[in-house]
Amino acid sequence: MQDFTQYDYLECILQESPGIRLLKATNASMIISFFFSIFRKDMCSSVPLSVFLERLEAHLQELNARRPGSYTRSAQAYLNEWCDEEHRFLQVRRGDGKGEHRVELTAETERTLSWLETLEELPFIGTESRFLQIIRLLREMDEQSMTDPQARIARLEEQRREIEQQIARISQSGSVPVLDDWQIVERFLEVRRMARELLHDFRRVEEVFRKLADSITQASLEQEVHKGQLIHHVLDADQALKSSEQGQSFYSFWGFISQPWWYKELYRLIERMLSLEAVTPRCREDHLLRRLPMALFEAGWSIVLSNYQLAESLRRLLDEQIREEQRRLEELLIAIKRQTLVLKDSLPLDEPLLELEGSPQVYLPLERGFWQPAEEPLLCAGSLAVEGHEPDAADLNALFSGVHVDESLLRGRLRKILQEVPAITLAELLVRYPPEAGLAELLVYLAIAASEPAHLIDPTSYDLIVLPSPCAGLACGASRCWLVPRVLYQRAEG
Repeated sequence: MQDFTQYDYLECILQESPGIRLLKATNASMIISFFFSIFRKDMCSSVPLSVFLERLEAHLQELNARRPGSYTRSAQAYLNEWCDEEHRFLQVRRGDGKGEHRVELTAETERTLSWLETLEELPFIGTESRFLQIIRLLREMDEQSMTDPQARIARLEEQRREIEQQIARISQSGSVPVLDDWQIVERFLEVRRMARELLHDFRRVEEVFRKLADSITQASLEQEVHKGQLIHHVLDADQALKSSEQGQSFYSFWGFISQPWWYKELYRLIERMLSLEAVTPRCREDHLLRRLPMALFEAGWSIVLSNYQLAESLRRLLDEQIREEQRRLEELLIAIKRQTLVLKDSLPLDEPLLELEGSPQVYLPLERGFWQPAEEPLLCAGSLAVEGHEPDAADLNALFSGVHVDESLLRGRLRKILQEVPAITLAELLVRYPPEAGLAELLVYLAIAASEPAHLIDPTSYDLIVLPSPCAGLACGASRCWLVPRVLYQRAEG
């Protein structure tokens, strides 16, 4: 932990921190108000570059209408300044398949905006819900850290008795204890605060992953770096990141949020909470909680994409090194040929020029056999009888007719699912809709993923797909397993 009692440490933070620099900027009110309007109000982690410039231009015109001549620079000039190394308020990233760059907040700016949100005066200071949350966390750590099976069983037995007593009291009284209105509002505000902090912390996690990708580029610029050393560096850094407390926590979270049923449960709980009478209309209009499931997935997927970009950066780097080695080999061969041309007239004819180790292998032409014509296969024009079974018309139709896959039907299924969840993998899709046409249907799903930029195909990960036999009438045998690249279908933006 940082020691804020140290003068030198605080002096460094106050001078070097981009967040402090943002608060001390001359146009801090203009900058921060625009950041809140375009990122926080709409709950967007990133914005297309064209949209960002358009809205910034409108924001500047609105402010200049109030105070003429206050902001005379163009939107592009402000963006360049906010992204430079001196300010680092924003960063522009390459788009994920659509080509257009996207603008997003840096982790330092995220923390600064989050701190400003804590200055908001709340309706009241809730202490009960936070205290109970502390108690729940302490109990969870106590219970989940027990290594003695008997102690764990005794604790579970105690919990069962408490549940049975609650059931008995409700059955006898016929009434259910509920939260008071102030308790509901207090918990609502606490959930809202925790959700906001969770979304903002994702930017810091993503920054850690991106620093690892940047380290690959820096390592590649070092002189005489070998592929083995580079791969060793990347794998060690990636393993250290995934085994760290931060990495383990994120991948545990991603394991939950990537399951479709978690979305339904989260949406259901949020809608149930917003429907309570104690929740004020102003709270119901808050977009944060309504968009929380999608925002969580987008934030997590942005971190996963950083991993994909890490693998892609490593692949490009290794390909470049292979090409460089090939160019170097060609240069050496050309140099040898040139040197040979220079020395061809000065080489002694009575001395050996080249010595080879081992005995020579001699292949005499007479050792090769004579040519013989190939035997022509004898085709039987008669019918082939199958023992114990005479093929009927259905069998023959299944054998000679091609497999037809209705692509529009598969696209309709995919659209229906993506209306329920923001993303789904090919393996999960085939669990919901088992393939009826076998491998042909699987290939159509892959073609759909490759034809639309919203969907992603990860060549570094694989899923095991089990396909039933598409020709059951011909007794084709058991199901077959196929190892295919992991495919993620995503809901298209807009």
